[in-house]
Amino acid sequence: MSNPFASLNLRSLRVEKMPGDKVVPCLDQQLKQIDISKPNGARDGVVLLLRHKYKLKPSEISALNILDVDLNAGIIYIFRQRKRIFIAIDEHDFLEFRRWIAVRKLYAGGLDAFLISMHWTHGRSEPYQRISVRGIFLIVQKYISDM
Repeated sequence: MSNPFASLNLRSLRVEKMPGDKVVPCLDQQLKQIDISKPNGARDGVVLLLRHKYKLKPSEISALNILDVDLNAGIIYIFRQRKRIFIAIDEHDFLEFRRWIAVRKLYAGGLDAFLISMHWTHGRSEPYQRISVRGIFLIVQKYISDM
């Protein structure tokens, strides 16, 4: 396997360290609760990973675009405090990200958002648009309250 970081200029990069699994010991239990056969399940798994394992803020998760997640290089690009930050994706999480990207292609069309809302709220919002910060919060809250 070739090194995806070989072509990067590492002197100018600021890479956030990825916290280990010991930070959220219940993350595995939360991921096991998710029904991955449903489109919401694929999205919810990625949201929990980004929030708990990679420590992204809900506003950062909501602002992610599809081009900000580079699975070939294994990097997530985010903007934090007006700086571009690179977060390395753990090799065990590639399956979750690939599963969501496959589902997302069916619903998102030409939308740039990485995470999309999958529900209809009777005229207040349209489905298949960028997920809101509140939507991220509700997804995380759903799986925490089930424990």
